[in-house]
Amino acid sequence: MMTFDECVRLTYLDWESWLILFVSLAISLGLWKIGKTVLAIVIGCFGLLFAGSWAYSFYVLTCVELIGL
Repeated sequence: MMTFDECVRLTYLDWESWLILFVSLAISLGLWKIGKTVLAIVIGCFGLLFAGSWAYSFYVLTCVELIGL
């Protein structure tokens, strides 16, 4: 049985949310290099929000359910 601390540690190391974040930052850096600054900022912010919501959903589905059990 997993403890709550182990669950939070697992949530922090969730590779999908980190992948979403780094891909969106790479796309935004590429757009910034070719001069599309506004689009780069929008995509970077969207990627950050999407990665955060993905990590929070993973946390709720694993750790909060663990507390409820």
